[in-house]
Amino acid sequence: MRGRGARIAFVATLAGWMVLASGCQETGKTQASATAGGAAAGAPTPATDFFSCGSASDCVVENQKDCCPCNAGGRQVALRKKSLDAFRAARAARCAGDLLCPQVYLCDDTATALCLAGKCALGHGGGPVPPR
Repeated sequence: MRGRGARIAFVATLAGWMVLASGCQETGKTQASATAGGAAAGAPTPATDFFSCGSASDCVVENQKDCCPCNAGGRQVALRKKSLDAFRAARAARCAGDLLCPQVYLCDDTATALCLAGKCALGHGGGPVPPR
């Protein structure tokens, strides 16, 4: 019975970490912004278009997609180099306050940034990384 109790405690702790980490996942909401030239509200502007690219050299790997970095249970993402500062500022605003990240190393140290169909994507060994 002692082994079963320890497994239950571990699973409960892991579930708690997952709940905390899920609180800082992207919500999928778009910011409505007024843009010059009559563009539609919510349409990406150069400052909020984090993923468009023309070639792989336009993209960079960021080790913190959400509130937790990949070396603390978070995920990596490929972004447009020119929008990296805006992405980090938006993430900082979204993840303000106290945060507990699980100490799990999930970084892919061989990840590369690719440009696939006009969007930055993570690559591994020259090909795209399968989504998690």
